Amino acid sequence: MIRVPETLTLDKIKRLEKQPVIANTPILESYLAVLKEVAFLETKMTPKERKVLEEMLIATAEERISSPGTTEEYLTVKDVAKLLGISPQMVRRHCLNKNIISWRTLGETGEWRIDIDQYRNDYTYSKRLEAILDEKQNRKERKQKLITTVKELAQTPGYAEMFDDINAHKGSQVD
Repeated sequence: MIRVPETLTLDKIKRLEKQPVIANTPILESYLAVLKEVAFLETKMTPKERKVLEEMLIATAEERISSPGTTEEYLTVKDVAKLLGISPQMVRRHCLNKNIISWRTLGETGEWRIDIDQYRNDYTYSKRLEAILDEKQNRKERKQKLITTVKELAQTPGYAEMFDDINAHKGSQVD
């Protein structure tokens, strides 16, 4: 069940929204918007309505994960280094100097995300960019397959007990 942490009130969410780190990070902005909406609605909803909202939020999250173009509209430093044939450090330097359109995930401390559109229509990079995007799509598909497998495994009887057995076995091997 999706719940807003009790320590995260509507007032705190509104203050967080004004932080530059969040204001410049679309995913965090979206996450806070959802939290704010859930916090507001939880006070006015019946349990049945809460359940419907929860199912809608889960479906939306799953759609965002599975639909192309929503979470992969950026390149990483490693991707751009490969694309341009320069070192990752040079890419970071170009990002800092604003020679490359980019942003950071956690304000001034997070990883760089580089706008893909600046390379999309450039014939010089088209083949390399296509290869990088194919590789990213393959990684995404493998990750999705792993998530599905873990979900299926979690549904099998005795799943939790399996970890208890492993931990008990590890404890008995300590010298």
